[in-house]
Amino acid sequence: MVVPYQVWMLQRIADVIRDCTRSAEGHARIEALLGAFPNGAALLRLDAALARCRVRKVGGRIYASVT
Repeated sequence: MVVPYQVWMLQRIADVIRDCTRSAEGHARIEALLGAFPNGAALLRLDAALARCRVRKVGGRIYASVT
């Protein structure tokens, strides 16, 4: 079951990770941080995993994003 709110929350994490990994230094730091957790490195691929199921929040409602 896909819950749109959970997808929206994961998108927020993916957006922050993308912003933090724009530089080589940032990527290395995030990789080291996430590597400290079991399967944490999988979060580096979160943006790609969510690519086909993006949602947007308007007010208190969540809608499918059309791309």
